[in-house]
Amino acid sequence: MSLEFEIIKWNFEMNSYIFGDFILMLLITLVVIGSLIFSIVKIIGLKENPYVNWFDKVLIIIFYPFTTVVFFLFFIMVVGLIFY
Repeated sequence: MSLEFEIIKWNFEMNSYIFGDFILMLLITLVVIGSLIFSIVKIIGLKENPYVNWFDKVLIIIFYPFTTVVFFLFFIMVVGLIFY
């Protein structure tokens, strides 16, 4: 094997690692944005519900986006560990 071939092979491997990391970061960003949009829609639906107490609405507004994002990040981590 020539040195040029080894350099090209190493460069291709590094580019595929960087591309995979880019895809993963893009997926995480899309999941965070999507879950925040989903939580905003859920919160708007809660504001129109007259049977929910105002304190429960405040707690849901604070914790719902956080738990949604954490759940989706955990899901991505599990999927990444399975397919790694």
